[in-house]
Amino acid sequence: MGWPGNTKGEELRAAASHLDCFVTGGANLAHQNQVSALTFGVLVVRGPSNRLADLRAFILELQAALAMLQPGQIVPIPQEPPA
Repeated sequence: MGWPGNTKGEELRAAASHLDCFVTGGANLAHQNQVSALTFGVLVVRGPSNRLADLRAFILELQAALAMLQPGQIVPIPQEPPA
């Protein structure tokens, strides 16, 4: 979002009234912020790059995750199979 003077955590909290979901490639987001307290869910896309051509492979999984995403939840895309 890039609001001057705000940290990433402050930006996420400020954006809360405008978001239902935050999509990021930043895998450290959960470790750097208290995501469970947010009013929206987070999808973390872990593709080979952030190029659209590489991310297209995840469209169906993103749609499915969006349909079930809860506030404060982090869902990695692609989802890892159960152990």
